Amino acid sequence: MRITGFSDQKNRQVAAVILFFYLLVQGFQFYIFATSPSAETPAERLIREATDIHLWRSFLLLVSFFLMIHVFLVICSYNLNYNFTLTACAFIGLFSFCFLEILIRSVELFYIQRSLPGAFVSKGSDKENILMQYTLFQSVQYALYFPLMLTQAIGSTILAFKFSNRRKINILINIAFGINAIRLGIRLLGMYLEIDLLNRWSFNIYLPAIITIFGLMIAWLLRVKEESFNP
Repeated sequence: MRITGFSDQKNRQVAAVILFFYLLVQGFQFYIFATSPSAETPAERLIREATDIHLWRSFLLLVSFFLMIHVFLVICSYNLNYNFTLTACAFIGLFSFCFLEILIRSVELFYIQRSLPGAFVSKGSDKENILMQYTLFQSVQYALYFPLMLTQAIGSTILAFKFSNRRKINILINIAFGINAIRLGIRLLGMYLEIDLLNRWSFNIYLPAIITIFGLMIAWLLRVKEESFNP
């Protein structure tokens, strides 16, 4: 039996709009980080996180990761008839990435940014304990980014090599997820092996890489036609 899933034209168009929104959010975040005043101490960073522009940044990112589940569902659904098992594994990896991002962004927005700063500036507050909670969140976030990026890298690698080759345009997906897998591999090595050169390179290529990766996906979503696999 043919599996149609979410790969119809309407869902592909919705996914393309979501990816365009995601790129706008990423550009907005990059602009904020590039123009925000530097904050040297944990207290300064905590107060800065409570400003309206950073609250909007976190809210938009949180929304975007909910929506990205639909994008990955559309792309993987298209490929299910070509390779069901590996495509299902790829989706689990990409879904895990979105799920962990949603958890992290929710704690960041509703607790770190909306709760802690107010408690910190209130009279008689235990500022040392509040800053310790803020520092603890950063440490937990750093630890969670390992499975977050690893699961996304595994899913991306699978789709880079095992996505349907029955249409030439599908090479856009191979290239997009291939670039993403390489980007994530570099970032993982830089972060967790503490290789400064890779960390700097990963930071410098982040926005151009994201634009390239998701731009290719948008092009594919808008131009591809439905596959017609035989059972």
